[in-house]
Amino acid sequence: MALLKGVTRMLTGKRLRILLLKASSELDFISSLYQEGKIKPVIDGPYSLGEAAEAIQRFGEASTAGKW
Repeated sequence: MALLKGVTRMLTGKRLRILLLKASSELDFISSLYQEGKIKPVIDGPYSLGEAAEAIQRFGEASTAGKW
């Protein structure tokens, strides 16, 4: 790992950081609820590329539907 980080920094001048996450048991529970049809995902959009600025502004104002 340290060798990879050193080589990456030497070749690109950038640091390499690796983040390890622990599996979440809650994710399994949410997945089972979705598969049983008990929850439905809410997606705010879609937006065209021309509406990207508006979509980013809505996200910044926390006025989008779904997780924020």
